[in-house]
Amino acid sequence: MIKRLALIVAMLFIPALAKSDSVWTYQGNVASFGGFIESEGYALSGTVLLNNNDQAVAWNFTTGTPGNTVFFTNFNSTGTINPFASSGSQVPFTFWNINLVTATGDIDGDAAVLESSNAFDDVSDFNGGYLAFALGNPGVWSEVVSTPEPGALLLLGAGIAALALTISQKFRA
Repeated sequence: MIKRLALIVAMLFIPALAKSDSVWTYQGNVASFGGFIESEGYALSGTVLLNNNDQAVAWNFTTGTPGNTVFFTNFNSTGTINPFASSGSQVPFTFWNINLVTATGDIDGDAAVLESSNAFDDVSDFNGGYLAFALGNPGVWSEVVSTPEPGALLLLGAGIAALALTISQKFRA
């Protein structure tokens, strides 16, 4: 009886181990003009969807003006998004590293490159034009949504039902 009760109580803690997908938003700062860098002064902004293993599965970044906007999405760009660029980081996007390349990025159809880290934002095309550049002034990440896992709620309900059944059997005997 004690073993059964201990197993049921242990089952109640299983949902706490479940992790959910999360959506993070980024708002970059307006470009810092420095020395030789010619920049349009646009800020980088976007969102990243991390799965339960903290891997980026979808993203959408933009910069520019309505007449000259560059989009980086998981459909038109390739590269890496590392939300844990520092091995000691426990929270996503405290130290990050993003490197994306798109085949057709800006309004002229030039390919564009997006590089972002906790030290700088840089969006440029292969013709040497900088669309956004912020050195030493990275933006801010914030978690918007953390979607609960439906399986976790099902496990919790099953654990409570099993506990109730055990208690009811105990009082019958």
